[in-house]
Amino acid sequence: MLTKGEIFFSRFSQWSAEFGGQSGSVKLSAAGIPGGHGAHEWEWSADGTNWTRIQSTVDATTIVSGFTPGQVVDFRHCTITRDGQSEWDQIDDYVVQ
Repeated sequence: MLTKGEIFFSRFSQWSAEFGGQSGSVKLSAAGIPGGHGAHEWEWSADGTNWTRIQSTVDATTIVSGFTPGQVVDFRHCTITRDGQSEWDQIDDYVVQ
């Protein structure tokens, strides 16, 4: 189980999930998009099957709130550039603080 200050990193790309600074929030951070032109897509799931879209961002960081402390959620991330969409990369079993 994660404690405050610990960070979950994706296994395949450079992005992470960590405590968002307030109870029930999670900070998602990714590497910048080469050339800086594109968008970050973010989603979360309570069951790993049904995904809820989070607002797309141009910035490589977003904070998601409204979770219940102790809730276990999965997150996934991809980028969209003029070359198309990258593959989704996922972080499993993040315990919300």
